[in-house]
Amino acid sequence: MALSREFWGDYQVSDFDTITEDESFALLEKRDHMYPGMAALMPLAHQGVVLDFGCGPGSDTIGFLLNGAEHVYAADVSPKALRMTCDRLHAHGFDDWCT
Repeated sequence: MALSREFWGDYQVSDFDTITEDESFALLEKRDHMYPGMAALMPLAHQGVVLDFGCGPGSDTIGFLLNGAEHVYAADVSPKALRMTCDRLHAHGFDDWCT
């Protein structure tokens, strides 16, 4: 378990200190190109509550919220990933979502 936390604490698929909404959208677009059709599947989150376990830098978290999820719980073993997810939430105006 400690090795996993060490690895994921240092390694992130995206790495930033701060991020703007435009930069966050660019990361979402990049991810959609890596995984064709991913953005088209996000509206399935309309069903209500979503658990984004292993949220990383928050791409799916943002995608679910932008596509109508009522609430998203984002979890990760990496404090760095959680910080980046919160930064992205704030950049998109989801200021009340990060505690």
